[in-house]
Amino acid sequence: MSIVATFQKFQQQVETAVDDVLENEVAETVKDIMEEKLTSVVYSYGAGVDAMASRRYANGGLLARANMQSRVEDGHTLVVENVAPLQGTPTDDALSDVVNAGYGNYKQPYARQFVQATEQEAASGRALGELMNGLQRRGITG
Repeated sequence: MSIVATFQKFQQQVETAVDDVLENEVAETVKDIMEEKLTSVVYSYGAGVDAMASRRYANGGLLARANMQSRVEDGHTLVVENVAPLQGTPTDDALSDVVNAGYGNYKQPYARQFVQATEQEAASGRALGELMNGLQRRGITG
């Protein structure tokens, strides 16, 4: 096998490992961060009695892990989205958009920007650290 073929094979192994780590370990870390930010940015807001009673939290709401969907796109790009549906309202608006942007027509007090807070925390090094740890567990060290 030529040096070029050996390098290309190794490069493909690294790229496959990167996508696997992103899809598994890093996605779970980002979901952990999202849970933290939802708790501190969204659910720390003391809404009225009716609003508090209707919050679904982890029971189908924003904190439900099943509503945090992830995928790896071309270019080793991890996308984590919260797809929690609005409660009892047939609309194209996602609950995450309503809360994050603070849509007034949904009686939101203000924008509670958990998406940006999640992105900032993930970019602070936690996601990269998990990527590096995951690659190391797969025998790829740098």
